[in-house]
Amino acid sequence: MKDRDEQQKVNLKHAVDPQRGDYWHEMFCPIRVVLHVTEDTVTFCEKTKQTKPDHWTWDIDKVCRVFKDEFRQGLEYQSVPMKDKFHADVVPGAHVVFADYYRDEVINAKAQAQGRQVEGQAGGGVGCVDVAN
Repeated sequence: MKDRDEQQKVNLKHAVDPQRGDYWHEMFCPIRVVLHVTEDTVTFCEKTKQTKPDHWTWDIDKVCRVFKDEFRQGLEYQSVPMKDKFHADVVPGAHVVFADYYRDEVINAKAQAQGRQVEGQAGGGVGCVDVAN
C-alpha cells in the first residue's frame, strides 16, 4: 500500500501544480497530457487518435484550457470520503516532447502565419478550443 500512497502524493502535487509534459493515465489508458502552464491556466489535451494498429498519439485538433485551480477536478474522485484521491495517475514529464511539438509546430506556426509570436497558448480564454481552424 505504500507505493499507492506515494503515487497519490505525486498525483496531488501535479494536480495542484501541473507541469508541461505530465501524462495522466488510468490503468495505462491515456487520460490527458499537459501542453502548457501559466501562472493561472493549464492547457491540456484529452483526445487521442490511432496512428496504426496498436499505436496512438494525442489528437491536438482540440485542446482545453482551464484555470489552474480547476485542473484537478477531472482527475480526482468527487466524494467526500475520497477527497484528494485520484482515479488517474501522473507520470511527471513523460510527454514533454509532445508538449514541445505542440508549442513549436502547432502554436508557433499558427502565430507566425498571423504575424505574431506566442508562448504556447491557444486562444484567449478558458475552455476547449479547436486549434485546427
